[in-house]
Amino acid sequence: MVWKTAPSCILQGTGCPYCNTGSFKPDKPGIVYHVSLIYEDTVYYKVGITNNSVKERFKADWKRLNMRLIWELKFDVGKDAKTLETQLLAS
Repeated sequence: MVWKTAPSCILQGTGCPYCNTGSFKPDKPGIVYHVSLIYEDTVYYKVGITNNSVKERFKADWKRLNMRLIWELKFDVGKDAKTLETQLLAS
């Protein structure tokens, strides 16, 4: 399986989004986000979903990785956020 990710995510144990049984709840409100981060002097970009605020999602790394929110879209139903994330990651 091929997917787009950032090295810092892999180092934190984040794996394949199709196999991930993470804590995202599709029946709760969700956010699709696009962030940038700096890891070892290289800028990376990440698209993902969360039920929390984006800063809360990355609270341990927000300042350490000099993260910036590029954009976010909020959905009343997380399932719709997941659908958009899947479409964005497939393109």
